[in-house]
Amino acid sequence: MTVGYPDWSGTRLLHGTEQVYNNTIGPLAQGQSQTVTIPITRPGYIIEIHAWNATDNVTSLPYGIGMRWRDAQSGDGIDSQLWYAFAGNAVSPHYLDGSGPTKGGLLDITIENNASAAVNLEVFIIFDQTSFAYVRHDWRTDDVFSFVIPGHNVPTFFDANAGLLGGFVGFTLLANQTDHFAIPLYNGPIQMHCDTSGAASSTEVFLQMGAAGGTEAGVVVWDEIVPTTGLDTLFYAPRCQLTLGLQNHTASSIQVDVSLFMGER
Repeated sequence: MTVGYPDWSGTRLLHGTEQVYNNTIGPLAQGQSQTVTIPITRPGYIIEIHAWNATDNVTSLPYGIGMRWRDAQSGDGIDSQLWYAFAGNAVSPHYLDGSGPTKGGLLDITIENNASAAVNLEVFIIFDQTSFAYVRHDWRTDDVFSFVIPGHNVPTFFDANAGLLGGFVGFTLLANQTDHFAIPLYNGPIQMHCDTSGAASSTEVFLQMGAAGGTEAGVVVWDEIVPTTGLDTLFYAPRCQLTLGLQNHTASSIQVDVSLFMGER
C-alpha cells in the first residue's frame, strides 16, 4: 500500500509487509462500538481507514478509533492510542492513512460512533503489519481521494499529491456569522496565519475538538481575537481532527484569509 507522506522510520528489517485485516465494521448506531482483535508478529504497522455516514449526507458524525496493544500470552494491556476523526459520506468517505510501531502480540481496534444524532457509521479498515520499524504513530487524512465531511466546510488545506497539510483559503463571513471548517487529521505542529478585513475586535478565530466532544460544535481548546495586523500562531494538533472556527462580531461582511502549514519533525 502506498501512503502519501514521509515515513517516520527506524530500521528496515526482512520479510516485508503482510496484510492481516481487510473488512468493514458496522453499521454502528449512535453510541455503539465494535472491537476486532488482530495477532501481531512484526515491529511496524500500516493502516488505512475509510469512514462514512451510512444514514445521510448532512449530519456530522465524529467517531473514535481505539488501538489497544496487549501481551499475547497474558492478555494484559501494554499500550494504547486513541484517535478521533469525522466520517465522510457514502459517496466520498473520509480516508485516513497511518503507520507506527507495534507494541504487543495482540491489537484490539475499537471503532465507536460518537455522533450526537441517530446516524449509522460504517468503517472499512485495511491493516498491514510490516518489518519496517516506525518510530512514532503518524496518522493523516489522505486527500488523494476527495472527501466530504457532513456538517462542516472542507477547505483545501492540502497538497493532494503528497498528502501534506499546507495551503491557503479565503472566504467571506456575513454579518455576525460563525462558521466551522474541518482541518484534516494531523498529529503534530501546525503554523497558522490569519488576516481579516474587519476592524479591531471584529474577528474571532478558535480551535475545537469537535470529534472528541461528540458534537459538531465540540470543545473549544484555543480562542483568539485577530488583530488588524494579522495573527500568527503555532499549535500542536492532538490525535483528534480539529475544527477551525471563525466568528464575525460586526454588522457587516468581512473577508478572512487563513494559511495553515504543518511543521514536520
